[in-house]
Amino acid sequence: MALLITGAAGYVGSHILQALPEELKKDCLTPSIEKMDLSDYNSVRRYFECNNITKVLHLAAMIDNSAKRELLLFNLTALYNLAKLSVEFGVRHFVMASTNNVYGVRENTIPINEEESRNPYFGNDYGLTKYLGELLVEDIFKGSETKYAVLRIGDIYGPNQKASALIKGVVSNIENHLPQKLYGKGERVRDYIYIDDVAKGFVHALLNELTGFYNLGTGVGTNVKQIVSIAESISYCKDATVLVDVEKEDTSKVVLDVSKLQATGFHTEVCFEEGLKRIIKERSKQ
Repeated sequence: MALLITGAAGYVGSHILQALPEELKKDCLTPSIEKMDLSDYNSVRRYFECNNITKVLHLAAMIDNSAKRELLLFNLTALYNLAKLSVEFGVRHFVMASTNNVYGVRENTIPINEEESRNPYFGNDYGLTKYLGELLVEDIFKGSETKYAVLRIGDIYGPNQKASALIKGVVSNIENHLPQKLYGKGERVRDYIYIDDVAKGFVHALLNELTGFYNLGTGVGTNVKQIVSIAESISYCKDATVLVDVEKEDTSKVVLDVSKLQATGFHTEVCFEEGLKRIIKERSKQ
């Protein structure tokens, strides 16, 4: 009776491992590529044969859009292998990490609920693989006894995150007592969710064996101008924000309707300002 987690060494996976209750942690499997190569069907089959896997949490994915061919091949092949063998070996519950990128970018339709049409931006190969992966999961698990849940995550932020140039720049300015910079009017809006809330969301889905598609976000849109203003309020720098003109500003909006997940009893705990303070605090310890 084991929980298999792929991508456990990644940013999201490592936080989920910390958040797991003992009832899941004691029988948790986090194999290295030497023990289970997700891109090799026979390797995954052998691992399933040697372990009594009843739950799967699939997080492993390439995210580097510059390696398009490798990203497409690995993300879809790994998911196909896991899903097919989960059905064959009678896995009870399968949870997949997806992204708000499956909705594409929108100007008006916010917040976006799970019933909205998926319309991924085809210039984002990672988002495209998640869109195709959702279709793959629906097809493979259709008519099987395996229950599945897909969590579409908002824009993740937190300490030691490699992504998000915006958050990195804001944090760097705070740490170095430099004025913030606002490019254009700062109208781009995203649903930012702190990493600890992401981890708790996945644990909630596993413990309650949720089924179907769920938005994992805060339901609150924060634009770039608000982020800069929040950064100013917690910075020791008293210099005015530097306004930078841009030729073509991104004014897209992506805010998730999280009422479906909230109806199952899950609620996020960290607002953006608190999350930014936590990042600064953690970095001060390093």
